Order: sequence, then structure tokens, then C-alpha cells
Amino acid sequence: MEQRPHLARHYRGLPWLVAIAMFMQMLDVTILNTAIPAMATQLGTSPFSLHAVILAYGLAVAVCTPASGWLADRFGNRRVFAGSLLLFTAASLAAGLSQSLGFLVVVRVLQGAGAALMVPVGLATILHHYPRDRYLRVMNYVTIPGLVGPLAGPLLGGWLTEYASWRWIFFINVPVGVLGLMLIRRCMPDYRQVSAHRFDTFGFVLFAGGIALLTTALDALGQNAWPTSVALPLALLALVPLWLCTRHFGRHPAPLFSPALWQQRGYRAGILATLLGRLGTGAVPLLVPLQLQLALGFSPTKAGIYIGVASIGAIGAKPLMPMLIRRCGRARLLTATNVLLALATWAFGWLTPDSAGVLILLLLLLNGALNSTQYTVLNAATVTELTPGLTNMGNTGWITAMQLSMAFGIAVGSLLLAALAPAGHAGTALLPAFHWTFAVLAVLTLVAVWFGRAVRERPADA
Repeated sequence: MEQRPHLARHYRGLPWLVAIAMFMQMLDVTILNTAIPAMATQLGTSPFSLHAVILAYGLAVAVCTPASGWLADRFGNRRVFAGSLLLFTAASLAAGLSQSLGFLVVVRVLQGAGAALMVPVGLATILHHYPRDRYLRVMNYVTIPGLVGPLAGPLLGGWLTEYASWRWIFFINVPVGVLGLMLIRRCMPDYRQVSAHRFDTFGFVLFAGGIALLTTALDALGQNAWPTSVALPLALLALVPLWLCTRHFGRHPAPLFSPALWQQRGYRAGILATLLGRLGTGAVPLLVPLQLQLALGFSPTKAGIYIGVASIGAIGAKPLMPMLIRRCGRARLLTATNVLLALATWAFGWLTPDSAGVLILLLLLLNGALNSTQYTVLNAATVTELTPGLTNMGNTGWITAMQLSMAFGIAVGSLLLAALAPAGHAGTALLPAFHWTFAVLAVLTLVAVWFGRAVRERPADA
């Protein structure tokens, strides 16, 4: 039986509390991108290999997210949210104190584990607490403060890296996390789903093991860390546990992901559109700052200022979402967005040192608005189709799909860039490598158009 508190007055701060969690997560992701060249210099490694710090975080989010629904049902949304926020804050502090690349990767995994529980549990609480006809409007208010993170992240990351130290990009999360911990009891209701079933440990191990092995093999292949004769068979071997876990889900009484989710047409279309749509765009936030600094000669601060413009586009697009969905429909809007995203991604590859600053700013502004539109439509088209009993599981499934596609996008984009970049070269010699990398990512985004056309319409979106 599900326990549901009343829509009490003192829970009106719930959207802002979840926005704090999203702010921390998004700040942490974007603030790191402009700092990678400087971090690589201090840690004595290549900027192309330091993407492991970002990949470790994204992979941890994708792998741990499926556990968030069961933990929230078992221990309550409030308790799980508080624990994950504490873990994320403590890991941020440890990341700022790290002295080696290996230790930094480990604490980034812990950060990802905290985010994997913190954000989906917060979003699921909003889905529980508000009527479906108010969900899209509330989510717009939640994500607007969360989008301040991507706006402030590149600016702060570039400025701190150039004038202070990259370590401060992690310390910023600490006061924000402490504020969130102080607000939890007042702002967050406590939902839990009483279940007689235990956590699907075997399914989780199969799923997590397959994903971790596949991503590690792809990363090693791109960085030439392992011979191709080893990395490629391991990547193929990773498909075995992933196939086994799908069979396991069909037999388990309480699987990690119920087959009933896949039987819902709207949810199935939303997941496929998410996997392919975010796969093509997942590496762009990592590749563009590298392109600006390594190939176009931007300073960290200047690159941060330019990248921050993308967040202005994302914030500006949010208030328009209800009107656009009402007039265009989910499927048509998502199709147009994916086509334009593919063109914008392809256009990044044509930038040169002679490109006008205004052109670069407009391209980043458009990319931010389109990414925000894609996220909002995919979220509305996927999670609002769920029946109440599948809310937590389905919500975590969608977030897992989004994080997986972005993690694989980073792995694929980094693999392509490392393979195409001339060894020992910098500056304009890197431009052809960026050109072809962005071209491949644009094609992947176009593939998502077919699945985006199948998402279901819903009058309540208006």
C-alpha cells in the first residue's frame, strides 16, 4: 500500500528543494568541461584522456539510478534523498582535495552514485505530489533554477581555473548541499511503497556489470589503453549479461525493470527516442569547450563565457514549452528539435579561428534551446504515461536511459576524437578531427527522428 501525505502548505518548497539538487548536479557536470585542459596539465595527462573523470560520473549515475526507485519505496523518499545529498556533498569536498587522477575518478564515482539517487528521487516525489495536469508546469519551474547551474558552471569553471585553482570547482557544491540538507524536513513529503519483495540484486549485477564492461571497453579502445584484440571482444562480451538481464526481468517476481513498462507504447517510444536522441548530443558539452581551447585558442575564462550562452538559450526556451507542445504536439516538436539539433551539432565542426564570435554565440544559444526542448518533451512523453504503480520504476528507467545515452555519447565522441586527432599536434591541426567527430554525432541524432515520431500526444500537456 502506498502512503501519500496530503498536499500540505509546508511542502510548497518541494520544487525549490529538487531544483537545488538539480542545480548541484548540473553545476558539477558543466563546471568541469572548461577546466579539463588545465587539469590535464597539472595531473600530467592528455586532455583527451581526462574525459574519464566525466565518464566515471555519468557511468555511476546510469548504473546506480535503477536502485533509486526500490530504495525510495523501501526506506521513503525523504530519507533516501537526504542520504544521497549528503553523499554527493561529501564526495564534492573529497574531489576538491584529490591529489591524483585515480583518486579523483573514484570520488567522481561516489558523486555519481549520490546524484543517481538524489535527482530521480526528487523528480519522483514531484510526480507523486502533484496532479498530472500540473506536472509539466511544475517541472518547468523546477528545471529553470536547475539550469542556472549550466549557466554559472562554465563561467565559474573558466574563471576559477584561470585565476585560482580547478579544485574550487568542486568546493562550490558544499554550501549548496548544506543548504539543501537543512531544508529537507520542511520541504519534502515522505512517500513509500510497502513491498514484500526484496531488491533484484541479481538483475542489478547483470545490468551494472554489462554497462560497466561495455563502457570501459569502449573507453580503452578509444584511448589505446588495451590492444584492439582485447578491447573489442570485451565490448562484445558485455552484451551477454545485458541480454541475460532482459530474460531475468521476465521471470523475476519483482524485477529491477518490469516488462510491463515496455508494454506501454508511449513509454517504449519515449525510451527509444531518449536513448538515440541523447546519444548524439551527449558528448557535445565536453567536445565544444575542448574545441574552443585546444583548436581555436580560447582562454578558459573566454571559453566559459561562450559556453554559458547555451544555458541562456536553455532557460529562455523553458517558458515556451507548454505553448509549443500544445500547438505542435509532442511528436512533431520532438522531430523538428532532433533535426535542428543534428544540424547544429554538424555546424560545430565547421568552426575555425576566423569564425565570427557572434556566429559561435548564436550557435551555442540555439544548441542550448534545442537541448532544453528535447529534454522537456522526452520527459513529458515518457513519465506521464505511467500508471501509479510503475511511477518510481518508470521514472528511474527513463533517467537511466538518458544517462546511459549521454555516457555512451561521451565514450563514442572521445573515441572518435582520440582516433582522428594527430598525435602531438594542437591548434588548427585538430580542426579536421573535430569536424568528423561532430559529423558522426549529427548522424546519430538524425537516427532518433524515426523514434521521436512515435511518442504519444496528451491533451493534459496544455
